[in-house]
Amino acid sequence: MMTTDVRHRFGDKGEVQPQEVSWNTVFQIAFWGTVIWGFLRLISFFFSFTPYGVRVFSRPLLGMAGEDTRAGVAIGAIMLFGVILVAAAVYKLLLSKVKMWWIGILYGLVLFVPFGLFFRMGMWSYDTLSTELLWFITLGMFIAMTISAEAYGEE
Repeated sequence: MMTTDVRHRFGDKGEVQPQEVSWNTVFQIAFWGTVIWGFLRLISFFFSFTPYGVRVFSRPLLGMAGEDTRAGVAIGAIMLFGVILVAAAVYKLLLSKVKMWWIGILYGLVLFVPFGLFFRMGMWSYDTLSTELLWFITLGMFIAMTISAEAYGEE
């Protein structure tokens, strides 16, 4: 005999119906995304795979001169959190019902485009282009797969 919880999770044809993802989960995704992908960005910058560290996210507020300060690094980390929070919120609102793992790759590409245009990706070396592209693709996959797993109750 199925419990009420289980019956509400399945539709008429037996497929699993997505649950609403909480805003607390979106906030947690943004926090851990900032920690993990901020660390990956620092490592990539340290090994010169990319000229853009975490501090680069402070450039719209502080300019190029201000990003090299301690405040620039702190504001860059806060801005990175904001970017990931907005990206996770947009995914929750628009795509949380989609259950396709590869949608995260497309979402990462969509996130990459404004960043690349802002920093003139046409002038980047192949090293920088590949590093930034993969950074955004993996970030998009993290957001998409985490929200999808929460919506469909997968662990």
